[in-house]
Amino acid sequence: ASVAVAKAIRKAFDLKAELKWPNDVLIKGRKVCGILAEMEAEMDRVNFINLGIGINANTSTSQYEKMATSLKEELRKEISRKQLLNSLLKEIAKQQALLSSMKTVGSWRNKLAQKLLTFMNRLS
Repeated sequence: ASVAVAKAIRKAFDLKAELKWPNDVLIKGRKVCGILAEMEAEMDRVNFINLGIGINANTSTSQYEKMATSLKEELRKEISRKQLLNSLLKEIAKQQALLSSMKTVGSWRNKLAQKLLTFMNRLS
């Protein structure tokens, strides 16, 4: 989900969104999105996945300016949440199709890691 969010932000708003693997998306080192996931699975199948995606779209983050940002603050104008949602849904569908076509999550993660920076690598 974080990969889809980062790609959606890049495509829709031309901002350099980066991953802080596995559940945060950053712009210029500040958090713009957090993701929470819950899954129930058995040995041979996934019963359900609940996914919560929180994106700072048109919010003010002034009280947390060192840690957080929003798309509005980065672009210096309000953004279309409809445009954001449309871009995000397209990217989620693309990532799901990519994941379904690969044999392991590791190969999917390795392929995407080549395209997006991770916060941990920047620190080391």
